[in-house]
Amino acid sequence: MRYTSTTLIAAVLPCIWPFVATATSWHYEGCYTDTVGLRTLRQNFFYSSNGMSIEACEQFCEAGGYSLAGIEYSDECYCDTTLRMTASQADGSTCFMPCSGNTSEVCGGPNRLSIYSTGSSYPTTNDDTVNGYAYVGCVSDSVAARTLSSFATVEGGADAMTVSACIAACKAQGHSYAGVEYGGECWCDDQLEHGAGLIDQALCSSPCRGNFSEYCGGSNALNVYAIPSVATLSR
Repeated sequence: MRYTSTTLIAAVLPCIWPFVATATSWHYEGCYTDTVGLRTLRQNFFYSSNGMSIEACEQFCEAGGYSLAGIEYSDECYCDTTLRMTASQADGSTCFMPCSGNTSEVCGGPNRLSIYSTGSSYPTTNDDTVNGYAYVGCVSDSVAARTLSSFATVEGGADAMTVSACIAACKAQGHSYAGVEYGGECWCDDQLEHGAGLIDQALCSSPCRGNFSEYCGGSNALNVYAIPSVATLSR
């Protein structure tokens, strides 16, 4: 930890620290641990060396459909819909660093996140049968070895991505499998390639860019749907 005059202020003013200013729909949840190797909030992020504030981070995360926003080390903003199990609440005084864009606000600390929440319900996995396709599960993927090999576009592009839109696109191409990934990608195939298997459902936690109430996979993770006759997969 780097000791600064800010650290001293945090030590002598515990009753009023941190100064927290929130937008109407966001609420301060507390100071939480974080690590570079295993992020507490990991679905999206941005940095700003001179423009970070609580409101800037909240607005960025809200625009992406995320219900959690966390600010760290004065200039880092992270978004997600759930706190990872590796996180724990920390002493509030360890979130002490002023925001790079508003020094009257606190933006986390070294390996510490000041976390805010909308308090709204998180997106859910659409596990209904959609357009004749049943939900298979959260399935592994990689750029080098695609689980579903055919990329499909939907009307309106990635910003209009929903589970039903992807399924419709794959069905129109005659494929039996459809998968949504990273909020805005749609992949199709007639089988699961490269030995793909089920992974932790928590890894499929990117809101669909066209419908924030449902999940569309994650990073290297697909929410997969298939016609009922092939819709089985073991972990």
